This record gives sequence, C-alpha cells and structure tokens, in this order.
Amino acid sequence: MLSKVQYQQVTWPEKYNLWRVERLRRNREMRLARVFPAVLALILAAGAAATPAQAQVVEIDFWSLFTGGDGQIMNEIVARFNEEHPNIKVTHTILDWGDPYYSKLITSTVAGAPPAVGVMHSSRIQSFIEQGLLTALTEKDLELMGISSNDFMPNIWERGLYEGRVYAIPLDVHPYALYMNVPMFEQAGLAVRSPQGEAELLQYVRSLTIDRDGDGIAEVSGFAGYGSREWLGYLYQYGGRIMDEQGMPAFRTDAGRRALEIQREVIRAASDRIFGWFGDQSAAMQLLGPWEIGNFTRLEIDFKTDVAPQVGPYPGTWAESHLLIVPRGVREQNPEVFEAALTFISWLSLNTIEWSAGAGHVPARIDRLTVDSFLALEHQQAFARSLEFSYFWPDHRLEGEFHGQGVWPYLNDEFDVNEALTRLEQAFRNVMFEP
Repeated sequence: MLSKVQYQQVTWPEKYNLWRVERLRRNREMRLARVFPAVLALILAAGAAATPAQAQVVEIDFWSLFTGGDGQIMNEIVARFNEEHPNIKVTHTILDWGDPYYSKLITSTVAGAPPAVGVMHSSRIQSFIEQGLLTALTEKDLELMGISSNDFMPNIWERGLYEGRVYAIPLDVHPYALYMNVPMFEQAGLAVRSPQGEAELLQYVRSLTIDRDGDGIAEVSGFAGYGSREWLGYLYQYGGRIMDEQGMPAFRTDAGRRALEIQREVIRAASDRIFGWFGDQSAAMQLLGPWEIGNFTRLEIDFKTDVAPQVGPYPGTWAESHLLIVPRGVREQNPEVFEAALTFISWLSLNTIEWSAGAGHVPARIDRLTVDSFLALEHQQAFARSLEFSYFWPDHRLEGEFHGQGVWPYLNDEFDVNEALTRLEQAFRNVMFEP
C-alpha cells in the first residue's frame, strides 16, 4: 500500500486503478471473514473423521478365589494387562476360597449382576452349566480370542466342555507330583528320583523312615500323603476309572481295590503309622500339588520334584484345573463388556509364566510349556510332565465324600477293603444321582 505522499504524486488514471485494486482487496478480506468460520468447521470435522476419536474405556470385573500370595501375584498380572490395554480396565476382586466364592458367583449371576470373568475349578463346572449359569462360547468367540482345542492337551481342554459346547478356557493345571528331601535320600543311599513299581516304592519308604533315638517310634516317615486324591491316581495307574460312559460307578474292581491296598502297604512300611509332613521335614517324600513349591522354597528345604511313583502298568495322578468362565448374561447385557472379557481371557491364557513362577500352577496351554522362561522353573517341570496322565474328579464333592466315607476309615483299619469299596460306591451314588 502507498503512503499519502506517494499517492498524491500519481496521476488520476493511476489513482483510479489503485482505488480498484484496494477495493478488490477489501472485498476479498470481507468475504474471507464471512467464509472462514464455516471453512474452519469443515476442516475440524474432516480432521475428526480422519483421526479416530479416543475410544471409551471399557471396565470389566474379574472375580477369583486366589487368596494370600496367589492373589497378590494375580493382581500384578492384571495390572500389566491394564497397562498394555489402555481401552480396557480390569478390576480384580478376591473372594473367600471355596463355597463362599461359588455361592456369591451364583447369587450375583441369578440377580443379573455377575462379573464379566470368573475363575472356576474344573470339578465345579458341570453343576454351573446344568443350572444355566455360564455363557457358551461360540466358534466366532474362539476365533476372536485366537484359541482352539489344539492349544491344549485333550484331557485338559475337555474340562471346559459340556455336551460338545465350550463353556470355559483352561488357565492352569495343578496335578500331584512327588516332593523328595534331597539330604534324606542321599543319606539313605538312594537315587533322588521317583520310585517305580510297588516293590521299589516300599523299599524306598522303609529306607527313608528314620527312628533317630531307637525308641521304636520313627521321627521321620519315608512317605506321607494318603487319601482320596492319592486313591484316584492309583486307580488309573492300575487301569481303572472312576465311572463309565453312562456315568455309572466303575471302580469296584481289582484296580479300585489295589488303589486302596497299596496305600495301606505304604503305611505299614513307614512304621505302620500315619504321620509326617514334608514342610517340617518329618516326611522324606510326599505327593502334593505345585502350590507348595513357593512354601518349601521359603522354608529353605533342599528338595527336588518328580512325577508320582508308578505302581501300576500306567502312569496316573490326581489333578485339578482353574478355568476362566463368562457368567450368564454378560453377552446380552453389554456386548462391549463381553468382547473385552474375551480379550482378557485370551491374554491371560497366554501370560501364565509369571503365574506359574509365583503360584506354582502349570500353564494349561501347550505352547507355554516350551517357553524358555517356563523351562527355567526347575521344580515345575515334574508337574508339567504329569499333565498328560492327569485325572480329575467329575464332581468336587466326591473327593471329600470318598475320603471321609471310605478311604480314610479303611486306612485306619476301621473295616476291610471290600467294605471300603461298598461305601465308596454308595458315596458316588449319593453325590452323582441324588438332587
């Protein structure tokens, strides 16, 4: 733009041209002033469409019965999931172990306010399914999670099945395996491994039972651990089974009888007295689950683990498994919460090494068993090798009923083996066939 002096020095035709230019410039500015807000709004709208809006955080509840140290470990795992998934927030709620947990899970589901994800023992799932309390997972759900039956051993995967439908994803397995006190084995001149066959097992028990002061009462039992869990493992080792294809009791056989008798023979070899606990070193070996690894490590016991002693023609041991379930109504009430629940279950099934390292439980997924970080967990390997021949109670109530009604009284010489089998069969019918 010209100054006032410069403008006075130009001729009229030039002034006219300058006036026209100035007028055009001002008109253009006025038009831009009117159009700019609309253009700006369009630009912002286009930018918003081009850049996805920040998704809303989906909150889901996860209930478990992992108390004590196990609960703290799971809290840490859940916190890591939340860090890796900013659009999902999982709240982990720990309830009292056992019946209190399952009772609250039932009442919350019936009331229409269940958690998005829950933990369930495999021996409890059938009753929940029959009551219509769990969500069946479709092929599309499994595809979304990236999970298939091939990710698990068949005996593990089937724990979440009912009449061909998938109701749960296995998280872990905790079978029984043998804990061995290394110094006691070495002092007895025995190889630190699981004895094989009835004769060798009894020989090991006699050699490891110690009467330190010679008063005729042993202070250390060569073996500890007797009951219904051990009976179930021995039953399958001798070629038996708990029930047939029709759900009828199938253990009143030679296999069921020997599964009782071998325990009584071990007791006799250990000074004919039931006593001892591996944790206070009053037992040289004991069948227990992987949850004790951390406890015995903190007690600074020098120990090794191996698969359960094989006294029959086949390997076999008792086991239980934690399953991940979605209660009834979650899918229908909020599809976004249901989808977030599937994301969490899928992630948790893959991230089980930290869980195994802290809680001891063996990952259920086959591909986790060969990861270097899991293979570095020395004591867990015996339990991992046991998965292939792990056997489960069809109903959790059988364990207690069998122990109290038949196994334990027989081991204490209250009646003979035939009476024990009769009582076990009656206990089976009471649990499985009566409402």
